[in-house]
Amino acid sequence: DALVLDSYLEVAAEDLGYKSVAELKKKLSIKP
Repeated sequence: DALVLDSYLEVAAEDLGYKSVAELKKKLSIKP
């Protein structure tokens, strides 16, 4: 499942104009 999610995030990151999945994950991560 993690690999599928990463693949999806990679595509989503490109579509949204992010340089990398890591950058997208930083934007999506919710910190308490």
